[in-house]
Amino acid sequence: MQSSRKSIIRVILLWLILMVLLFFHVYFGRKNITALLYDGYMLVTPFSLTKFIEKRSIIERFGFQRNNALGLLVVTYLGLLVVYYFDIDDITGIFFAPLFEEILFRGYMLGTLYKWNHDEWRWISLTSFLFASGHIFRYYPTFPLDELVWAMFISFIGGLFLGFFYVWSRTILWCFLFHMLYNLFPPYRLPMLIVSLLIILLAPRLKPFFQNKRETDVSSKILLVLEEKSINP
Repeated sequence: MQSSRKSIIRVILLWLILMVLLFFHVYFGRKNITALLYDGYMLVTPFSLTKFIEKRSIIERFGFQRNNALGLLVVTYLGLLVVYYFDIDDITGIFFAPLFEEILFRGYMLGTLYKWNHDEWRWISLTSFLFASGHIFRYYPTFPLDELVWAMFISFIGGLFLGFFYVWSRTILWCFLFHMLYNLFPPYRLPMLIVSLLIILLAPRLKPFFQNKRETDVSSKILLVLEEKSINP
């Protein structure tokens, strides 16, 4: 219980610091240096906490095993290729923002909370709220109030889907892929959300496909040992 409480406090503090950095980014006119600060924060902090504070493997924590890493490289290459081919200027919003946000919100925050208590709905909802509220300074003051509220709601719903992807797969690969496509094709966001809803409804059948291979192998070995013990007590 104490470890769970510490995890929640750590996640909230991470979010508060991010909000402060985003506030300064907007306050100082969205300069490159302030963008570098909060982007670097989202990238470096989760890896540093995992490696030096929690003493855990970054590869296992974020699902960077060999099979997942290869998929991540392919997705990264295709994403950059699409950005280049369509001559898209907002490479940060299309590519880097989804990657950094998935590392922080799903890979670290959700992964930290889910480790101590497998209450999917509670932690996915909490991290989705933190994820959506982190977009306040991204949209403000460009959006009027009604559009800002709608954008926050959509971000929250998207966070729910991304959270389920992470819980099922134990890797940020699928979250990053969906997030990147979502940012890349704004006119098709509603169909993407509908497809995501169908995936959630079909979760029991699709889980073996999304699940981390290493985790599946370990589970299979455990079941094999249990079967052997039951046969030869």
